[in-house]
Amino acid sequence: MYYNISYDIAAILILLVIAAGMNTVLYTESAGHKYAKGSVFTVRISQKVTSVKPMGDFSLRQKEHISAAPGDITALKACGKRVLVVDDVNMNVLVFKGLLRGTEISIDSANSGAEAIAMTKNTKYDIIFMDHLMPEMDGIEAFHRIRDDSGNINHDTPVVALTANAIVGMRASYLSEGFADYLTKPVEQKDLLTKYSVACGEDPAKA
Repeated sequence: MYYNISYDIAAILILLVIAAGMNTVLYTESAGHKYAKGSVFTVRISQKVTSVKPMGDFSLRQKEHISAAPGDITALKACGKRVLVVDDVNMNVLVFKGLLRGTEISIDSANSGAEAIAMTKNTKYDIIFMDHLMPEMDGIEAFHRIRDDSGNINHDTPVVALTANAIVGMRASYLSEGFADYLTKPVEQKDLLTKYSVACGEDPAKA
């Protein structure tokens, strides 16, 4: 298990710059000196209501967005695959599922590495999306435990790393760990649909 503290500091500095530029208030809650327990940053932004007119049916707009997105949606609906997304932040899981609403692919979720390991022992998945930085057990350790357990029915299932680290060399780093590929967060729908084509039988290396 490891955490790259430099990335966290850089993210905090970027957040402070953005917050200052928008005349916002930033609140922090820290776990003190407890390593890998994390901190909570809350930004309060003052916004002016420009119109009280309803924005419309979000679910309908989402369906229209998906229908216009790149990728073979028809094939996705027909492939009947099951995937697992692992992320300790519930909002990230909801966004992930929302991006694929309408594909009719079964999506299970886990909020920790330990929960993911338990789920992979009982349910066979076609592809797993694993967040890297999670408390207690990070995604790399969870992935290795799944892959190294020959009794786990998902020990050979392709696993795609989810990370906020969009720097040069990260893809090679994750591939060296054994991941099929990686996606940077926030996840783009077109990238996610490409990864689902992997679940439908394409070679992960060509995705």
